[in-house]
Amino acid sequence: MKRLFAIALLTAAALPAFAAPPVGSIAPDFTVTAAQNGKTAEFKLSEARKKGPVIVYFFPAARPQNTLLTVFAKHAPEFAAVGATVIALTSAVSEKDSPQILSAADHMALLVKFSAEEIHDAFPIGAVTMDTARAFEVARMPSNLVQYATFVIAPDGKILLSF
Repeated sequence: MKRLFAIALLTAAALPAFAAPPVGSIAPDFTVTAAQNGKTAEFKLSEARKKGPVIVYFFPAARPQNTLLTVFAKHAPEFAAVGATVIALTSAVSEKDSPQILSAADHMALLVKFSAEEIHDAFPIGAVTMDTARAFEVARMPSNLVQYATFVIAPDGKILLSF
C-alpha cells in the first residue's frame, strides 16, 4: 500500500490534469505500438499491470519541448523505483498533424525520434487510436487529438487516480 501511495504522490507531482472514467472503475484494456530505445514494440495494459501499477499519460501531440513529458521523464527513475510502469499516449505528432494525414509507419518513425530526442527514451510512447481515447473519455472531437489526462491503474485494473 505504501508503494501505491508513493506512486500516487509522484504522479500528482508530475502532472495534475483532469480525466475520466472515475476512480475505482476498471480501466479499459488497450494494446498499442510504442516507441522506446530506437525500437517499436507492442504495449498491452493488461500485461504491464502484471508487473505493478501503470501510469497512463495522454497528451495531445508529440511536439518539441513538451514540458509535461519532460517532467514525467525526469521522474521516470522514481516511478521505476516504486515498481510503476509509465506509458505515454498521443494521437498526433504535432498539433498540425492528425493520425489520418500520416501513415502509421511515418507516425511511428516520428515517435521513435521524439522519444529519443525529447524524453531520452525514459518510457514508451504509443500512438493511440481514437477508440482507446474514447474508452478513456479523453478524445477531443472533431480534432482527433486527445486531451491531457493521467491515470494510475492498479495491478487489478482499477483506476486509483485520475487527473
